[in-house]
Amino acid sequence: MERQRKAGPVEQQSPINFELSALKRRALDKFPLCLSKYKKSLPGTFKNTGTTIKFVPNPPETAWPETSCHVFRSEHALGGLKYAGELHLVHKGLRNASELAVLGVFLKLEDTPTTDNAKVVFSKEETDVLKELVYCGQSVTIGEDHDHTLSSKLPANSCEEAPSSSHLENVASSFIRYQGSLTTDPYTEGVIWTMFTDQLVIME
Repeated sequence: MERQRKAGPVEQQSPINFELSALKRRALDKFPLCLSKYKKSLPGTFKNTGTTIKFVPNPPETAWPETSCHVFRSEHALGGLKYAGELHLVHKGLRNASELAVLGVFLKLEDTPTTDNAKVVFSKEETDVLKELVYCGQSVTIGEDHDHTLSSKLPANSCEEAPSSSHLENVASSFIRYQGSLTTDPYTEGVIWTMFTDQLVIME
């Protein structure tokens, strides 16, 4: 079903198709991306919203993003190619909660990882939790004893410690950045998107 947007000018709407010929390469040292506390165990609640699985940290901390995972279809396309799914880590601004930034990861569907270094987005423990979320509105809370970290939801080389700070992780994986919008109502524009080009595996 085609989604309905509010009337008005549309200039920076997401998702988009990344045309490979139109991308401009930039050295990562000139456009650094550092992540804070992504390797820390993160307790919270997984919830079936009826359209996706959303994870909300508990207790909420300003340093943590609210996260949602799209596991049925990819929204963005890379060179016209759409993957099986797409994972979004949605960050709210520390000074202004209306400012949003999203880290996005493409997900590919496999029976078993095709390479030894393939990274699976959900651990067996997390998969067992998600299997309980069959119906809309169902939720499952996990504690700090679960091995759930945000770094595990990014490509393998995305959370290396930055030499300048012990509290930040330097992102070495290549990514595409653009300014777009939320992909759900109210489709707010001005969202900074960072889409990683390396994919994670989601098991069938």
